[in-house]
Amino acid sequence: MLKRSIIDGGSAFIGVRETGNIIEASNDKRDRRIEISTGSLYLNNGAQLSASTLGKGDSGRVVINAQDMISIDGVGRGNKLTESSGVFSAVESQAEGNGGNIEITASSISLKNGAQIRASTAGSGNPGTVVINAQNQLFFDGIASNGQPSGVISLVEATGKPITGQQTARGNIKINARSLSLTNGAEVNVSSLTSQPGFAGNIDITSPSIRLDRGGIKSQTTSGDGGNITLKVQDLLFMRHDSQISTTAGLAPSGGDGGNITIDASKGFIVAVPYENNDITANAYTGNGGRVTIKPKPEGIFGIEERKRETKFTSDITASSQLGIDGVVEIAVPDVDPSQGLTQLPDTPRTVAVNDGCQVSAGQEAVQFFDIGRGGTPPSPDDLLSVDTSLMEWSPFLLKRLTAIN
Repeated sequence: MLKRSIIDGGSAFIGVRETGNIIEASNDKRDRRIEISTGSLYLNNGAQLSASTLGKGDSGRVVINAQDMISIDGVGRGNKLTESSGVFSAVESQAEGNGGNIEITASSISLKNGAQIRASTAGSGNPGTVVINAQNQLFFDGIASNGQPSGVISLVEATGKPITGQQTARGNIKINARSLSLTNGAEVNVSSLTSQPGFAGNIDITSPSIRLDRGGIKSQTTSGDGGNITLKVQDLLFMRHDSQISTTAGLAPSGGDGGNITIDASKGFIVAVPYENNDITANAYTGNGGRVTIKPKPEGIFGIEERKRETKFTSDITASSQLGIDGVVEIAVPDVDPSQGLTQLPDTPRTVAVNDGCQVSAGQEAVQFFDIGRGGTPPSPDDLLSVDTSLMEWSPFLLKRLTAIN
């Protein structure tokens, strides 16, 4: 195992270039792959790990296991400014076959300045699935000079011809991390830009903390149903500065129903800054709106609310359609009984017997009680003393007692 791997402006490639059947590995298993096991991995200045198919046959897998950090940063230099650093699995425009999966495991993963982990198809076939596991932080930040956002992408390009009916090979993204941060235009995105009826993949993210600051978790199609987004958040989902969680169908505009969004934050909070256009949407154009299901902690949603249509000035939850039937927004707040655990008090007051042991002797005045307010005691330890403190004279009984003592 390598202790440290650095690729600066270079590439590693495995592909099927010739026409014909894919070469089979031993035991009759198709197993073309790039596999890296290292302490840390750095890809900079347009460096790429790529598994592609340009002929007939599926592309290979990319498998990376890093004990520590994976850092991918920037775009190429010179005549390669359009090329982002990253890890790629692709079905090229003249190819026939499905893309290979990308499987990445590390302690922490950083994608910056347009760096991407991307599975795509521009030919006849479906993109591969991207699976990312991080024991600690996932940090995706920024947009490159070539306009590419940092992040994890699954894409059916405009020339792509996805194969319908293969639900296991539809370009899904699965992420499991201790924390996920998407900032300054970074995205997790599954999209289908082909005009042919198709579908986008699904996004499934599990993390105690998800933070979006000008970030997006998106699914969109030109024609066809939007993909589904599932978020499992144990602590906090935080959104600000025009952040979006959206699944949209029919960008052409064309047909297709909006996908579904499910956010399980039953043990945590959902917080969005109210007037910064942070939205959770499952919308469509000619098809039906999708379904948004949110399971929050009781009283655990702040700054964002359900509306019929989204606006640019508020933070909204919508499931609408411009020409079709609106979808459904369900905020399933658990039923909480406020009286649970309380002790039922009796309806009738209890009579308390007073001890007769202390009697007033003959010729002595009875003890008297006076209501003089709080006196020198403040309402609470943090409050100032009251300005209306009352002063009372000594009672006759106490004066007699003091005289007798002296």
